[in-house]
Amino acid sequence: MNWFGGFVMRGRHEAILAATTLALLASVLPLFNILSSVVVGLVTLRHGARDGLLVGLISALVSGLAAEFLLGGSQWVVGLLLVLWAPVWLLSAVLHRTRSLSLTVQVGLALGALAVLLLHLGSGSLEDQWREVAQSMADTLVQAKV
Repeated sequence: MNWFGGFVMRGRHEAILAATTLALLASVLPLFNILSSVVVGLVTLRHGARDGLLVGLISALVSGLAAEFLLGGSQWVVGLLLVLWAPVWLLSAVLHRTRSLSLTVQVGLALGALAVLLLHLGSGSLEDQWREVAQSMADTLVQAKV
């Protein structure tokens, strides 16, 4: 992984290339989303919030354009990347600026609590939705066994 970090830190163009490539590869294997988020976070930690935001936005734009031509739809790609990269960028920017891990963890906990609150407010009943998912999985398992 040392070579990967060295490549990403070589310059802004390399970071954009890495984040975009990994974001597009995530359409095949979703675990690449983690590595694309790592690129945005690493640039933000090393060079600051402005550079991290620039890399994230340009990579999301290029990924969206590539997805439009290759996959036929780009809205979900750009939305997914912004949802994945925004918290990483924000927490990396807080850590870069304050050098306080405890404050960064507190901001992360506040973001998580806000996300849970928004999910509960935006959705009628999360319990019923999860119950439907669990029942569907249980039905599939029962049918597979018979």
